[in-house]
Amino acid sequence: MDVLSDLIGLPYKVHGRGDGGYDCWGLVMEVLKRVGINLPDFLYDSDDPKTQKEVYSLAVSGIKHEKTDRPKLWCVVMLKVYGEPVHSAVYIGHGRIIHCSKRGVAIENLKLWENRIEGYYEIK
Repeated sequence: MDVLSDLIGLPYKVHGRGDGGYDCWGLVMEVLKRVGINLPDFLYDSDDPKTQKEVYSLAVSGIKHEKTDRPKLWCVVMLKVYGEPVHSAVYIGHGRIIHCSKRGVAIENLKLWENRIEGYYEIK
């Protein structure tokens, strides 16, 4: 996707919002902004999965959305890490997501994450 190609390979950065890197929510915000969807920002100060879960729950619940059974183009995909939904990505079609992990921004096949999917959220 040309609209996203400049993001691939950018580094992970705690609280990154494009200022030298991204964290997963910073990347979700940037990707969706590029397709005309503005999301609220939030930051968390802990690597504790419980704290992250609470913050992500607040972020998703504060956004007009609909949870769907299957991914739709540009939906937010909430992913579980260590059993908790603490990672987010964007579905970009053709069975792929874009996300930022500790390895940086990448496009991956959604099937790699199929056992970790908490849900798909179509932004309204």
